[in-house]
Order: sequence, then structure tokens, then C-alpha cells
Amino acid sequence: MAGQALADVMTRLRRSQLLTPETLRELDDLQHEQHDPQALVRAVLKRGWLTAYQARELFSGRGEGLLLGEYVLLDRVGSGATSHVYKARHLPTGRTVGLKVLRTDLLSTEEAWDCLLREGRAGVRLAHPNLLKVHGALREGDAFFLVREFAEGTDLARVVGQQGPLPVGRACDYVRQASRGLQHAFERGLVHRDIKPSNLLLTDRALVKVLDLGIAAWGHPRQWVIRPRAIAAAGTPDYVAPERVEAPAQADVRSDVYGLGCTLYHLLAGRPPFPGGTREEKLLRHREEEPQALERLRPDVSPDLGDVVRRMMAKRPADRFPTPGAAGDALSPFAEAGPCDTQFVLELGDDSLASLDPGQSTDVLPDGS
Repeated sequence: MAGQALADVMTRLRRSQLLTPETLRELDDLQHEQHDPQALVRAVLKRGWLTAYQARELFSGRGEGLLLGEYVLLDRVGSGATSHVYKARHLPTGRTVGLKVLRTDLLSTEEAWDCLLREGRAGVRLAHPNLLKVHGALREGDAFFLVREFAEGTDLARVVGQQGPLPVGRACDYVRQASRGLQHAFERGLVHRDIKPSNLLLTDRALVKVLDLGIAAWGHPRQWVIRPRAIAAAGTPDYVAPERVEAPAQADVRSDVYGLGCTLYHLLAGRPPFPGGTREEKLLRHREEEPQALERLRPDVSPDLGDVVRRMMAKRPADRFPTPGAAGDALSPFAEAGPCDTQFVLELGDDSLASLDPGQSTDVLPDGS
């Protein structure tokens, strides 16, 4: 019985197309040393011939999904509402890349390809250290995917979820970095339209990269062609600017400034400006309410920094900083570069504590998502 199981493992490995001819020759020698199928698989993993993710997929009968044209999937690193994100290798060059693969079970073929092309066309025109580089959009059979830079790191929504509110200097630096990437995009005619902590990746080098250009728009707002369904889905209610709800076609880059302000508020407070409630209630509060002042939540937030955040989150676009770059410049005096290896612990009075809704929810790692 063990011999039959071992033979099945060998057959799957040989047919997987995941191993090189040289590795297959070594595999033949290895099987004579291992008489237990589990031991053989462990030996293959130890030698780095397969990743743990590949082994799970292969021996669960899903091995054919590990190859997408010239790319082999190494690991799944994230999932969102409409896509999965993978670490992958380009077989001809051996280069490690990221693949954003659309879930075609949720999108029609036309919608999937249109979404992918939009993000691909947006990304290939941009080259900035604070933007995740996009190499292009491809289709292989029924799979639609975006090829982009692979960067090790954690999105800022997850960082806050794990560590709590961030130190003031670090939070300001991370948002300042994001503003530089968005300024580069804006100068080339692109507005992101979905800025939030989960779309900001913090790498192990303390470098922030802006993710997810999938709902970005080109040019002057009057030239945008956006389907009604896209408008309804665009943006995340915890970070969406008031004008995006009232007059979406008139929104411009100052909506990204608002999103940056909400993101900075979240990094400093440990929660969005208006936690809890339904989507509709959140959108109404963005239009009509002011969030609790950060200075009341954190004694180390100066009135000057509080004023900068309030200007970024002004209800009227005309009252905000005119561009992401201008907002980033205003944050520079408060920014401190470096990794986020420390955290701030909120010490709140009863009034402040009551304002933190225990039922608050934040999209973590949405589509870049």
C-alpha cells in the first residue's frame, strides 16, 4: 500500500511540470532513499523543489492551476473581493513577480478584462519607488491576471490591527511616502480613488508602496467613463471623500488627499474616523460630521499636526491641500523615517473610550484589491 502511495506521489511530481529535468533526475535517486510518501514530500520541500503552497495544491488535485502561461505560482499572499494575489516566478527569466488574478466567478469576461486593462494601462505608465510597479495585463485561457512587482511586506491596516496605533513620526512618514507616489501618478494624469490603509504596503525596508490602481481614473473628471456599478463599488466608506458620494464625476485628486487624511487618522487613532455603522451611515457622517480631534485621543499629537489632518479631511475640496504632494510637504515636519517596530498605547478616559465602537470593522487587505 505504501509502495502504491509512493508511486502516486512520484507520478504527480513528474506530471506537474514544476520540476526541472535535472531535479527530476535527482528525484529518481531520492525515491530509492525514501520508502514513505510523506517522507519523500518532506525531502522535496526541504530541498526547495516545491513550496509548501505548491505541495498542498498539487496533492489536493489542483496542480494544473499552478501554471499560468510562463508563470508558476509559488504562494498565495492575499485575497480580496475580486482577486487573489500570488507570489510567482517567470519561468524564462527566473524573476520573482506578483500576480493579481481576477476571480472570474464574480465578474463577467468583459468586466474582468476591462478591469484588468484599466489597472494595467494605469500602472505601466508609472515608475516611482512609492508605487507598486505594474508590468502588464495578460490572459491565459479563462484566467485574467496582472503582472506586477513583488514586494515583501504588510499592509498598514494589518500593521495597525496587530500593533495598535502607530508612533506619530512613523505614521506621518508612511502617509508622506504615499503622498509622493500619488503625486507622481497625479502628474501623469492619474487619480487613485481608493486610498486606505490596506492599499499601502509597508516593506521590510520601511518603504511604503501604494497598491491597487484597479478603479483609478485618467485625466479630467469630465472625461472619465465610469460605469454606475463601478461608482457604487469604488472607494471604501471608511475613507471616501464626501464629493465622491454627492457628485462622483466631479471628484478630482483632492479626493485622494481626503483618503490620505482618513488613513493618517486611522494610523494614529487605531480606527477609522467614523467607526461602526452601515455603509450609508458612514457616508452620511463623512458629509455631515467632524471626527473626534486626534489631540483628544493622543496627547503626543500636536495642535499643528491636528490642523494638518483636519485640512486633509476638510469637507469641501477647496479647503483641502490642492495635491497629495502639498499634503506630504505639510507632514514633513512631523515625519520620522524608519521601520514600525514600536507602538503607541492609547490611554483613554471614559469619554474617549466610549467613542471607540467595539464593533468597528476595517477592510483588511481588500482587493488591492
